[in-house]
Amino acid sequence: MAQKKPPKKTTKNQHFVPKVYLKRWAIDGTENQVFRYEKCNLSDGKQRNVTSILYGRNIYTVTFQDYYALDFMPKIKREFAKQLDEILDRYDAVAYYNDKKLRSGYKALEFIGNVDEWDFRLKSNRKLPASKRGIVENIKQIRSYVIEDALDNIIEKNWNSVLDVFLQSLTERKKLLQRNLGIPMESQLVQDLILTMLIFMCRTPTFDCLGVFPKVKNIAQAIAKDANMDDDFVDRCMRNEQISQLYKAIFSGNVGFLASFMPRIIERCRIIVFHCDEQEGSFITSDNPSFSYVSPMTFLNYNGIYLPLTPQYLLCLGQRSQDSIYNVDYREIQNNTVRKFNAVIRSSASQYIVSNQKLPGIIL
Repeated sequence: MAQKKPPKKTTKNQHFVPKVYLKRWAIDGTENQVFRYEKCNLSDGKQRNVTSILYGRNIYTVTFQDYYALDFMPKIKREFAKQLDEILDRYDAVAYYNDKKLRSGYKALEFIGNVDEWDFRLKSNRKLPASKRGIVENIKQIRSYVIEDALDNIIEKNWNSVLDVFLQSLTERKKLLQRNLGIPMESQLVQDLILTMLIFMCRTPTFDCLGVFPKVKNIAQAIAKDANMDDDFVDRCMRNEQISQLYKAIFSGNVGFLASFMPRIIERCRIIVFHCDEQEGSFITSDNPSFSYVSPMTFLNYNGIYLPLTPQYLLCLGQRSQDSIYNVDYREIQNNTVRKFNAVIRSSASQYIVSNQKLPGIIL
């Protein structure tokens, strides 16, 4: 007898730019309202609630279709195995593939891509078949929210406290600023800020792993062409790369983009924080808030990784020749420089920019 499906977790809008981050751009007198502009149409700014912008459906939800990436995400693989065992238990079923019994959900995941070819028998009477259609349908509905929940825990719950402490320390210690030395900051606070910045970078749909993903895509396309495969193969490869890198950024301390890039930043980079008074304008942000900017002809030679922190603060990671990343370079800037930085932020956006200003003409 077919068993009733377990209740599903409600699918949430998954924000690739965190709501808690966007709220820093709230319009005066509001808590959650910002102005969202199309990158290529600044005349049509719309006041929007941060809950209704810069999100996608199932961006971080790992589904049955992502089974090919499970070996790179052991925590999610264990969750898939548990759900698979629960499905078989509900149907009092045992799974077989090529007439061989699949002894556990974890072992069965090795063959999950061939689930339509599995057979099922009742555990209580192996001579009788179990409901193949119902079991397979349930297996294809397996979901994991591990990445989504972890991002909420890391960013939504911690961003405000990390940023507030950083900016407060910056303000209190400005009197310690020395020429060519910067403002000394606690190492853990700086590392927490950089870690969050890199996760911001990894979680956006346009993340290219500093140029690695386009190369992977070219290889996948060449393989697909030689093997006469369809575009779905390439899409699966890229989805594999994106979610596994994000998983590694959250859960793996010694592998992946973040693990390899973080030490290089600590060793080679400096932090520059740019501040503008409100009368000088404000920084915008975008649907690609943390981004790498490299140009041989950039103004003031500020190549680096950028993250607008608030409308009045912009953080840049740039290459250093001396000193320590824990000594923060602090600079007050005026409207003309704000406009130049905003031009870079706008050019690096995918589709949308966000501002606390109704008339971006004063800041762009």
